[in-house]
Amino acid sequence: MIAGDLNFSGMELPTVPWRGVDVDGSSFANYETLVASPISITNSVIRGSVNFNGTLVLNNLSFRNTKFEGSVISTGTQFCQIADFLGSQFSHPADFSLSRFNRSTDFSFSKFDQPAYFKDSNFTQAARFRGSLFNQPVDFRYSQFNKSADFTGSQFNQSANFGDSQFSQSANFRGSIFDQAADFSYSQFGQSANFGDSQFSQIANFRGSKFNQPVDFSYSEFNNSADFSDSLFHEESFFRNTLFNNVDFSSATFAGDAFFEDSRIKGVLNLTGTNFGKLKIRWSSIHDMDFDDTAYYLLIENFKKVGLTDDANSCFYTYRSKHGLKLLDQKEYALWFFDFMAWLTYGYGLAPWQPLGWSIFFILLAALFFWWSGSVQKKGEDTKKLSFWNSLLLGATYYTSGASNIISATPEEFAPGGAAKYVIVLLRLLGWIFFVLFLSSLGRIV
Repeated sequence: MIAGDLNFSGMELPTVPWRGVDVDGSSFANYETLVASPISITNSVIRGSVNFNGTLVLNNLSFRNTKFEGSVISTGTQFCQIADFLGSQFSHPADFSLSRFNRSTDFSFSKFDQPAYFKDSNFTQAARFRGSLFNQPVDFRYSQFNKSADFTGSQFNQSANFGDSQFSQSANFRGSIFDQAADFSYSQFGQSANFGDSQFSQIANFRGSKFNQPVDFSYSEFNNSADFSDSLFHEESFFRNTLFNNVDFSSATFAGDAFFEDSRIKGVLNLTGTNFGKLKIRWSSIHDMDFDDTAYYLLIENFKKVGLTDDANSCFYTYRSKHGLKLLDQKEYALWFFDFMAWLTYGYGLAPWQPLGWSIFFILLAALFFWWSGSVQKKGEDTKKLSFWNSLLLGATYYTSGASNIISATPEEFAPGGAAKYVIVLLRLLGWIFFVLFLSSLGRIV
């Protein structure tokens, strides 16, 4: 146990000129304190603060399984050899901003109970944060990971900010938990990025991010909004079995195939201005999609391209329904009326049962009229009101004769009179119209 403070910058150690200039007003001296000896304080408790501010550590440093009960200030520190903090606990803020880790760095299974700052840090070799616990906000903005970055199974209970960071090689966040906002906006992933089995409870921001190699979000959960707008996916992207709430891919580019099999979007999907080759997704997994003419047409063509005709039809039906509402909002009443009639009569060409339903309705209506009015009699017989069943047969015969003489011919043995003449003309016209609509919609879905 160490009861007091550890202040390396205050010791009478050799110094060298500071390698750079202050950034963001950071307050440390214009020289670096030179620490040449190895440092190993493991399985210990440090009661006071630890100050590496502006220090050049030339040899290995190990605080493995050490508990820091005071603040850790390591702003602008350069670790020339291994930096080992595996299993360490930080009870007060830990600040590693502007630091440079020239060899492998290990914070695996560490616990940060107060804010952790790694802003503008540079990890030249592998950086390991596997299984770490961040109970307060963590800041990795503008950091650079030149080798692999391993955050597998880490838990971020407050905001996690990786904005504008660069991951030159693999970035592994598989199985991580983000309980608050996760910000990866405008970050660059040079090689594979793995976020599989991760959970994002609040906003996940990947706006403007660049994925140069395959990226995997399979089996992840986005319980709030996920923003991938303006992002670039150079290779394949995997979102299989992923659960989204609202997800924004507007103006994003998928240069490779995007796989969304068995995924579900409970909120709104935004594909406005999105450029994609193939999206392997089912329309049934999309609860709602933000209205944009081009986005809908591209998605419809995408479904056709991958052989999902039923999905293309369902997507088209939703598009036309929203398009009609848009016409009404724009007070284009004439266009809206024709759009409404297209929906009402044959479901935009996707519902052949609707023309059949209307046909049955018109035949029944005509039969009731013929039966009630008695305006149609059989030739050569005394005036006698037709029974309802004969009226029904007569209505069906007139209606189908309008559709085609092949189906039935105009009955010659009946003599319509009065208003019945006009009803028969209208009935035959409707029979022709709805026969055409039926064939048109049937041919589209079969």
